[in-house]
Amino acid sequence: MPLMSRVRSRRFGDRGGVTTIVAVLLSAGVLLGMGALAIDVGRIYLEREELQSGADAAAQNIASNCAHQRTDCASIGDASAAADANAKDGRTYVEEICGRDASLVVSLAPCGPSAGSTVTDCIGTPAPGLNYVEVRVRTESAGGGSLLPYSFAQSIAGVGDGATVRACSRVAYGPPTRATAIAIRDCMFDEVKSDLVDLPPWTSGYPATSQESVLHLDGKRGAGKPDVPTCAAASGKPSGWDDAGGFVWVDRVRGGGCQTAVNVTVNQDTPPANGAPRGCRNLLDSRIASRQPLVVPLFDEWSPASPGNHDYALQRLVGFVVTGYYLGSGFANSRPSDFGGSHCSGPERCIYGYFVNLPFVAGDVGPDIGLEDGTVALNTSG
Repeated sequence: MPLMSRVRSRRFGDRGGVTTIVAVLLSAGVLLGMGALAIDVGRIYLEREELQSGADAAAQNIASNCAHQRTDCASIGDASAAADANAKDGRTYVEEICGRDASLVVSLAPCGPSAGSTVTDCIGTPAPGLNYVEVRVRTESAGGGSLLPYSFAQSIAGVGDGATVRACSRVAYGPPTRATAIAIRDCMFDEVKSDLVDLPPWTSGYPATSQESVLHLDGKRGAGKPDVPTCAAASGKPSGWDDAGGFVWVDRVRGGGCQTAVNVTVNQDTPPANGAPRGCRNLLDSRIASRQPLVVPLFDEWSPASPGNHDYALQRLVGFVVTGYYLGSGFANSRPSDFGGSHCSGPERCIYGYFVNLPFVAGDVGPDIGLEDGTVALNTSG
């Protein structure tokens, strides 16, 4: 037989082979079973995504409560409300809220092994010294059960009626690791804290000029003007610590622009006679344009370790929207406020702006160093 005829004969002989195989698989229920499993596995993945979103929302909610030292911060009701809002059927079961808090105000149960597999555990291990919360959730059916019922796969022998799906989210909270290298005396904030300005954008009109703060470097005004009054002495301050008003420049993190590391105390930085320390004026200019708030440290006392080299005790972190400055002679060193104009002149060195309500920022979280309630960082860490 010619070669081409043999090839053609074999090819035609294969006709119907695939159809036969498919027919056999269908008659045995294999393809239908595989299709059923694929549909139900897809439903499990969707449920897992919803649960993870709900756990994230609940952990953010609980962490924000605990960060501001609300004694009942680990509320199952609050966590359930946040988690339920992320479920299509409005149902999520909160199995556990746990974590760690170094304060004596907030009480969190320590986290142990989860009820599910390690696949649904929170990722990683919390860093030592960090405050955090974990929220662990699972499926909740309309009848209160824990199974996500299969749509098709339950008809297959040995598969079961459904699956329990779980998720976990961990959120760390505490002071941000860095703040703007401008430390402000706490009494400057105390003057306006009962009437803080809302965060920009200020769509309903500008804040009142009477709410704009004028911060003087070291609390010093020009010749013939009285210095900024010193704040009342902080109670229980260490021996040898004094009081001051206004603001000071503090040490910056190397390579961090105008950022300082958040510690129990920060050290004074010596500014130039005109202008601001390197990187700080650019930051002020960009924030004046964007109206994005700065996170600034407040100090309640300072230690005169040596002339021009003081340590400042941090009290808390707050939000501040800078609106202008006068940092010396020359056009480049002066930016009148869009709201109150130019408040300073001559030898004065001033920053203008509004203290704003800034309870949270996203970013790296540092260890609890005992600061008072103010701006805190939240960070999903597992």
